[in-house]
Amino acid sequence: MTQPQIVFYGDSIVSGYLRGGSPDTRFSSILANLLGAQELNYAIDGLGYLAQPPVGPDTIELIKENMLKQAPKADLLMVCLGVNDVPLMRDYAPQVFAAVHEQLTQIAEARNGQPTLISMYYPGTQLGERSLALVDYLEQQCQELGLTFTRALIGATGGLPQFHHNDRIHPNPAGHALLAQAALAAVRELHVPALQGTTEDR
Repeated sequence: MTQPQIVFYGDSIVSGYLRGGSPDTRFSSILANLLGAQELNYAIDGLGYLAQPPVGPDTIELIKENMLKQAPKADLLMVCLGVNDVPLMRDYAPQVFAAVHEQLTQIAEARNGQPTLISMYYPGTQLGERSLALVDYLEQQCQELGLTFTRALIGATGGLPQFHHNDRIHPNPAGHALLAQAALAAVRELHVPALQGTTEDR
């Protein structure tokens, strides 16, 4: 039997930045293991819909291009982006919204109705005004484009220090484990046939 495949695309939460230990401690790897799936990880620390990390635009476009090429073949595509765009919402909200629309449209076209989960990580349990505006827009765009938006990764760590590194933003391995469980519940709601048979979670 062919192993199911999950493509992950996103920021430092997807890359597992500051996780410590092996890549298996990041939430995407834990989630893929729980679902018996192969993980394909396309992530850049600092990436957002508009936010640009200091790796150069060519690198960003190459990773996105590779993700979009692989996405149609996957049983599930999960995107986690947005938290790096929150600071930009103060002065550049229209540009952030335009970038969200453009990229989610590209993702919807690549997936062509296949299961796609869009998320945004947030370390605290209470969203500020700018964060809430971005989350609401993401949800609206997903509804219009036939994608599924989940708030499962917002406040999944409860904002508690024992689940974060010293920066109080990035989750530590214990925090990633919580994110994986939150994401697992969201994936379950999609009822993806290839991802229904797991081991520990049945």
